[in-house]
Amino acid sequence: MTYALSRGRQWISAPNGQGDGRLLPPVLALCDQPDIAWLAPDLDTAIERQTLLRHCWGWNTEIRAFR
Repeated sequence: MTYALSRGRQWISAPNGQGDGRLLPPVLALCDQPDIAWLAPDLDTAIERQTLLRHCWGWNTEIRAFR
């Protein structure tokens, strides 16, 4: 199962790509389009990313199962 983070009704997105092999993609944004959501391959990775966003940028997010 793949996971993604949301904030309210918007997805945390990676509009310039997922940033393969990097800690963070080149750009993070909020978006209504789930097609460019920042995807996590497993729940542990999603939790790590959620923690990173909370501690670095103060964003409270929700983990959601994604397609």
